[in-house]
Amino acid sequence: MKWVLVFTGLCMFGMPGFSQNKDMYRYEVELGTDNDFLILYTATDRYYTYGLNGTFKWRSNKEDKQGFLGRLFPNTTSYYESLGISIEAYTPNYLPDGSPDPNDDRPYSGWSYIDYKITYELQGAFIQLGADVGIMGPDSKAGDVQNWFHRTISNDPELSGWEDQLPNQIGINIRAAAGNSFLSAPWFDAFYTIDASIGNILIYAQPKIGLRFGKFDLLSKSISQNHQLLGTTKKVEYFFELGGGFRFSAYNATLQGNIFENSSLLSQEEINNAIFHSQMAINLLYKRFSAKVVYHLSTGELSSVDTHRYAELKVGYRFN
Repeated sequence: MKWVLVFTGLCMFGMPGFSQNKDMYRYEVELGTDNDFLILYTATDRYYTYGLNGTFKWRSNKEDKQGFLGRLFPNTTSYYESLGISIEAYTPNYLPDGSPDPNDDRPYSGWSYIDYKITYELQGAFIQLGADVGIMGPDSKAGDVQNWFHRTISNDPELSGWEDQLPNQIGINIRAAAGNSFLSAPWFDAFYTIDASIGNILIYAQPKIGLRFGKFDLLSKSISQNHQLLGTTKKVEYFFELGGGFRFSAYNATLQGNIFENSSLLSQEEINNAIFHSQMAINLLYKRFSAKVVYHLSTGELSSVDTHRYAELKVGYRFN
């Protein structure tokens, strides 16, 4: 409950004043969940096993196109800010009774955090800067949420390994992302994105290539990258998306523990630092409402031949 109160308070504190513009929505609320439970044909429940997130977005004043970092990007045409709250859980594979699989060395870990982002549109391209602040470990409550879900919703066994999860630590990540289309035609385009993080929880860079088929907006305004708040009030999108790329990881605290204490349970040789990640998505945007369903498939954190699947659901509502 205190996370919700903090999030709501920060949202209210962070909202700036706006001038009236009937062609754009000022705000958006977005809710999402990631879970391998949503993949109906597989029984895996491991690695990144679930995520829950909520985001509040607000758009800039029409006369203020650059924001407090705008001098870095003089070609900015518009921007928006966002504040989100997330909880994520990571587990090894486990046996049918809920006990850890002795053949899987991935530790249990939870990561709960608040993130702030500012996203700039630059003539069809976008640049996004942000930061995460939160806690990894028992105080994240990720294990409590998963066992509650198993007990009351999915009727699965509770996991007995959460009591041995990685210990508490405060986490801070600085994030950046960018992208643009490089090949466009009616009802089709090809685009690239790259996102990166540096901090004591995640250090990585992830370039991707993607394709879109259907009716869509510029990448900087599209639901494809969750930038639909920069689109107009009458905007409609419906398209299929396919993409993939490699995530080059230098450190992952949910897998390796505290970077400052050399507390990793795994040697560097046991960790797969180049993970291939692919996705397929159906994206829908109709005026105020947005929805997307994404299927994710990646190679394993500890073995490149050990694949992992999960699905993502995200819905949003824009308003004035």
